[in-house]
Amino acid sequence: MRNTVLLALASVVPAGISSWGCTFDTQCQRAATFPGQNGPTRCNGNVVEVCTHSEGAALDYWKNAMTCAVTCIEIDKGAFCALSNRPDPACNGVAAGAGNLSMFCEGSRVVSCYAGYRTDEYDCATRHCVSVSPTSGCSSNCALASEPDPACAGDVAASCVDGKWISCWHGFRRAEAECPSGETCQIGVLKTSSGLLSVGVCALEATVDPRCRVDYYDGKDTHCDCDGLCHGHVMTQCYGGYPVYRETCQYCWNTNYTDDAGVVHDGGGSCGNSAESKVGNPAGKPPLPIFDGPWGCPVP
Repeated sequence: MRNTVLLALASVVPAGISSWGCTFDTQCQRAATFPGQNGPTRCNGNVVEVCTHSEGAALDYWKNAMTCAVTCIEIDKGAFCALSNRPDPACNGVAAGAGNLSMFCEGSRVVSCYAGYRTDEYDCATRHCVSVSPTSGCSSNCALASEPDPACAGDVAASCVDGKWISCWHGFRRAEAECPSGETCQIGVLKTSSGLLSVGVCALEATVDPRCRVDYYDGKDTHCDCDGLCHGHVMTQCYGGYPVYRETCQYCWNTNYTDDAGVVHDGGGSCGNSAESKVGNPAGKPPLPIFDGPWGCPVP
């Protein structure tokens, strides 16, 4: 059964809840200062409520945030949904990551805990449950193998193996797929604050495009195949130095920017009006089947 955590300070974690709603109850004392910011949370039966503020009126009130699928737990840190009204011994001793969430593997299942309560379970089914140090909210996940993959070594998010695009997570292979017809899997390079980083992309061309900058928006940039305002031309989007997406636009123009040294750079292309045709994927990814996973973990 999927369930949900509502953290203190009203940080809502969307997962397997039974319903959402907005019901207004008694006045509360909101800790936040500005309209739109949330304050304390509480349980009202099986409903998690958050203290919020009515814009345009000097009124703090309890707002229905979610209805728990199983039970609502209220502690000094706030209210949240859990799978049981009793603390789970298996959650004790599990190191917590971001948001005080802790995760661990129980067979093929990824178990999530908060404040000693079991809050979520996800079955990896035919995949393997693997765990890493809790440096983020996602410290356990589903992978295609139980051991790290050499192709995913380092901080690689995606790579290429035998011409196939693969998605990586902390050294494990999470997903894999063939690139669409007419595209090939290529290893691009990104320039980040920590240095150069490789990334696998499904590219429209098998060679690096010299107009694709790798240090612009984490290696993602765009350009038009013309100078100035054009009609009926193509905008190309790049990732890691390779063209990964193209639109034939009614209008396409390039923009420039000047860096601190006074050097003028191509600032990227932009399409005007609707695109006449599209090919590729802006993120350089192949079409993937619907991919579910534990709450808080990034999708491939």
